[in-house]
Amino acid sequence: MTRACGSALTRTFNFATPFGGLMAAVMLIAIVGLLIMAAGGLGFRFDPFDRAVRRADHAEAIAAAATSNALARTIEASGERDTAARVDVVVRQIAAADRAVFSLTSEARIALDAKDPLDPERARRLRDVDHQLCSARPAICPDRPSASLDADGGDAALHLGRPPAL
Repeated sequence: MTRACGSALTRTFNFATPFGGLMAAVMLIAIVGLLIMAAGGLGFRFDPFDRAVRRADHAEAIAAAATSNALARTIEASGERDTAARVDVVVRQIAAADRAVFSLTSEARIALDAKDPLDPERARRLRDVDHQLCSARPAICPDRPSASLDADGGDAALHLGRPPAL
């Protein structure tokens, strides 16, 4: 009987036939796979293409990008807070200037000499100062939409006028 069982087994796994060769290859692959899995359970890692190193490098690159992105967002938030504070200061300055202009305008209208004509020399000095202001900032002079003059380093373009004689 053992001979009959061995004969049947030999006919099934006859390596000379295509089916037997295929079965032998499948069994060999299965045995190698089981050996690799068993070795992996014992701590052996089979990584011929260094995939773990590439994954670690990729993870480090992602972490560096995330850190850089977080730092950029922190700087951006700080800049937004600084800008909001500066805008608040400017809005307060504009409100204070509007109150001062309103007060001075009201006082000028009720002054004793409000209806008297200006001295021609004082009117000329006021026009000169107004012209300098419009040259420096054309946006504040709606009737003169010309471009501002080149400052060439600053103070030389804007000549300070004498204070008006009172």
